[in-house]
This record gives sequence, C-alpha cells and structure tokens, in this order.
Amino acid sequence: MRSKAFRHDLPLHVVLIILGIITFYPLIFTLFTSFKDNSQFYSTFWGPAWPLHWGNYVDAWRQLYPVLINTVFVGLVSAFGTIFLASLSAYVFARHRFPGHDLLFYAIIALLMIPGVLTLIPLFLLVKDL
Repeated sequence: MRSKAFRHDLPLHVVLIILGIITFYPLIFTLFTSFKDNSQFYSTFWGPAWPLHWGNYVDAWRQLYPVLINTVFVGLVSAFGTIFLASLSAYVFARHRFPGHDLLFYAIIALLMIPGVLTLIPLFLLVKDL
C-alpha cells in the first residue's frame, strides 16, 4: 500500500524538487560567488571559491555600517516621535471636548482608511517636480 502511494506522488515530488532547485540555485550561486576575489571570479566563474576571500564582506561592512547606524537612528527617532505625538493626541481626544472635536476625529479616521499604495503615484509626481 505504501509503495503504491509513493509511486502516485513521485511525479509531484520530482516537480517540487526541480522547482526547489530553480528557486534556491541563484541564492547558492550568489553565496559562492561572494567568497571570490576578482581573479577567481573571472577564472572559475561557475566553480566554488578556494581559498575563501572574506575581504568582500569586510569591504561591504565598512561601507554599510554608517548607513545602517543612520537608518536605525532615523527609525528609532521616528517611532518614538510617532508614539509620543499619538499618545498626546489620543489623550486630548479621550479627555477633552473642543469645537470641531468630532470633525477632526472623523477626518483622522478617514485618512487612516486610505491605503498607502494609493498615495504612491501622487507622491512620486510631487517629489519629481521639486
């Protein structure tokens, strides 16, 4: 019984293995190529690198480290600023009534319902004309 089920599923398994190889080959090739220096890259393009050249990762880290630090800084400042301002506005909306309270509240809710993807083209056109 088990061999009959295996024979029945064999074509599916073969197709899935082939698709897996097609999917992961570029990643494996990129990993192997990342350990090559220029001479190894041009002499043995398809083969694995030996000896391994770690200098590529050192150079990449040296260039990406300042950008990574800047990104983390901007992300943290933006996140904490957003949390702070959202907390203040939530407190005001929850505890105080003022003229236009409902109008402003519903305007904010309406803006939250617009998907960000819809604003990409107008935002691109705006930035392009700067």
